[in-house]
Amino acid sequence: MHFNKKKGLILSILINVFFLLFFYHANIFHPNKYLFSNHDDGLKTYYNFVWHQNDTSFLELNSTNYPYGEFILYEGSSPFFNNLKNIIFKVIPSLNDYSVAILNLIVFLSYLCGVSFLYLIFIRFALPYYLSAISANAVILLSSQILLLNPAGHFWLSLVCYFPIGWFLLIKYFESNRKIKWSLLISLNIFIWAFIHVYLSNTLIFFVAGVHLFKLIFNGKSYFNKQLLLHIFIQIFLPVILVITAYKTLDTHTDRIDMPFLIEHIATFYSVFLSEHTPFKSIYSLFFDLNKIYEYRWGEKGNYVGFTVNLSIIAFVITTIILFVKKKIKVLQEFLPLQYYPYLLASILLLLLSMLIPIRLLPMDFINMLPLIKQFSGVGRFAWGFYYVVAVLSFIFIYNLLSKVRYGTIVFYILLIISFTEAVSYHSIVSKRIKIHKNPFSINHIRESEKILTKIDKNEFQAILPLPYYFKYNLPFKGNNFDNSIYASLVASTYSKLPIFSVFLSRPSVSEALSIYKMLMPVSYQKPIKQVVENGKDLAVIIYNKDTSLLSLNEKILLKKAVPYLKNSDYSILSLSIDNLLKPVDTTLLGKYHNLKDSLHNKNGWMVSDTTSFIYYNNFDTLKSDIVYKGNGALKGLKKDYIVAAKFFTQNIDTSKEYVLTFWYYNYVWDQTFNSCIIRETDSLNNTLQWISFSPVSTSLIDGWWYFSEHKFKIKSNSSNVTVMFHGGNYFKNWFVADELLIYPAGEDIFRTENNGDKIYCNNKMIKK
Repeated sequence: MHFNKKKGLILSILINVFFLLFFYHANIFHPNKYLFSNHDDGLKTYYNFVWHQNDTSFLELNSTNYPYGEFILYEGSSPFFNNLKNIIFKVIPSLNDYSVAILNLIVFLSYLCGVSFLYLIFIRFALPYYLSAISANAVILLSSQILLLNPAGHFWLSLVCYFPIGWFLLIKYFESNRKIKWSLLISLNIFIWAFIHVYLSNTLIFFVAGVHLFKLIFNGKSYFNKQLLLHIFIQIFLPVILVITAYKTLDTHTDRIDMPFLIEHIATFYSVFLSEHTPFKSIYSLFFDLNKIYEYRWGEKGNYVGFTVNLSIIAFVITTIILFVKKKIKVLQEFLPLQYYPYLLASILLLLLSMLIPIRLLPMDFINMLPLIKQFSGVGRFAWGFYYVVAVLSFIFIYNLLSKVRYGTIVFYILLIISFTEAVSYHSIVSKRIKIHKNPFSINHIRESEKILTKIDKNEFQAILPLPYYFKYNLPFKGNNFDNSIYASLVASTYSKLPIFSVFLSRPSVSEALSIYKMLMPVSYQKPIKQVVENGKDLAVIIYNKDTSLLSLNEKILLKKAVPYLKNSDYSILSLSIDNLLKPVDTTLLGKYHNLKDSLHNKNGWMVSDTTSFIYYNNFDTLKSDIVYKGNGALKGLKKDYIVAAKFFTQNIDTSKEYVLTFWYYNYVWDQTFNSCIIRETDSLNNTLQWISFSPVSTSLIDGWWYFSEHKFKIKSNSSNVTVMFHGGNYFKNWFVADELLIYPAGEDIFRTENNGDKIYCNNKMIKK
């Protein structure tokens, strides 16, 4: 490398180091002290990254989803870095307590790596070495990937070096005569990034494919040959084949959720070209409604290209128009040479993909037939590729343009200062957020009140049961807004090395999670994993004391059966015998029925406490369905239609009372989700008095693949009509099934008998056979 180029590389690294130390000195000098984010994906990623050093397998993470564990490619803690760290720990055991430090330093090192490769790209695009060093820093430091550190906690997606590395390797491929070497490096790079985060590798795949496409369009037959096909196979198809093979053959967990295509995280014009964090917000607001940045959820992170790039794009368009009018369009190549256009156009394809243009114009049913494509719903991330390319080429264009005019170099420096000013605003926000939360996975930094979580003896327990228990992310049962429960269980699990009897995963096996969930249900359905967990050891129950009021009835029952183990003002740790989960649970409803039966009255086959009580019941036995919960029939229909399940006049209904709607809803491997149950009340003119919509798969009771749905409501008038109906979107399966619908007054005990008392139901739940 030429001496000036080496000086430029050193300069680019020094500028980057100075900038990072200025904002993140506390995190860099004490990398094991802070968590960038201490909740949701951030906390989970740290936990899985720390825990995996306890595993003997490279492929399985046994920290969560006990007793099944999880395939490491699905749990979000970077299989590549996680296993590389474990290999290092085996060589240097003294580093075992520094997993958090390693993760944090990887993020900062990605800036040094990224700016180095961007510098090498600028040098190849003929920018002077000192301007290349400054421009590379302007681009890398303004990347909106920094916003992913907090609060999102998507650390691996924040690695800014991924695209500069991939782009540089592609440039070297076109420059070199040893193309096989660079094709293999491109393929290896994509393959490695797939095991850091698959979105990063996919961005590189689409970019490489796009560049080859536009090279072919521009150069035609002179570009196409048999060797090109070999290189395209190595660069694009080989890593894809290897990654898909790894996912398909090494994963032993079945019934994963086959996610439908969602558009919540797409990029928009506003999230790419505008920002609320920039000092130039007031200028943007003169022309645009900045509230539209958050039209989609991706706007919270965005892919903002920067004020300087926006000015460069405007200058490029104006220059192109002027030269076109003057019939001097070839002069444009002096400012942006023709060989750069395949990169630019390929990045524009990434931008269109990130905006789902024109994909979102296609029928959703068609998109959901594409098993691989539809899984990538966070498509806004693909616009990062556009950011890097358009930012680099904008600096190249504006430099070449300004170099032709007087004082042009001064203007270029001003534009660089503008970029750094915007970068400062981004890093000022993030740097404050990521030095708040002390690292609870280190005994040197954990808070005093949390040290109780470090004292659980692994030899006394088989797993941790957090209360409230959680089944978080992409699972339809149980709530997931229990941050204290999640935090306490992850910290306690780290120190005790006990797995967690709960699920906190991105795309878990529904069958496995459902088996765990059924173990915790209050009714005496079959306990599907009895033979797995019946090993004589208890569960360590952990609860944040102030969360006691959040416990469900069953959780309160479990808590009463547990024996105190440790306690302080914040946390309680108890010991719960596994027998309390394995044995049939007495719901006490049968005893309640015997105490009340002499005062109950028969009303249309139902035992009620008041003969005037309103009760609506439909077992749908007169309808045909190939799937039934009980009896001869069930209500089956298409989600896209408004299927009526019940309809009645409110004349005899008490408007002061609260009523309960219950039914059983079929949901095989979550295939019948994205469907709402609607309670609509209308007056005599069919005007809507109220419209209540809720998800029928939110439940605490499951029998097989049937979910018990329960919802309370009041009516507005005694002279209206109430309709209960189902309606939804064609995600997963386009049909649904419901059975055994019941409406009754809340707070009243309603019993039904069959076969002369041989079967007894309470509130539509069988309590005796």
